[in-house]
Amino acid sequence: FTALRHGPDGQQLLTVTHMEGVETPDFDPTALPIAGPDGAPWTLVLRTPGIGSDYTGGPIVLRDSMGLVFTRGGSG
Repeated sequence: FTALRHGPDGQQLLTVTHMEGVETPDFDPTALPIAGPDGAPWTLVLRTPGIGSDYTGGPIVLRDSMGLVFTRGGSG
């Protein structure tokens, strides 16, 4: 599942979750073919258990119940 939120202050949130049993192929969450995520770099702000603290972005394999939240922009 993916979601892209545009906040009133210009901040964007990109959420990518995997809720199926079979793991995904290796992919870059910020390069998915959905409208809006291109442009300024994303910052990882949340990762579910099972994703190591060394992961800050780039290609990843997601397994059941794993997810990521990235943010960028805004006036904050």
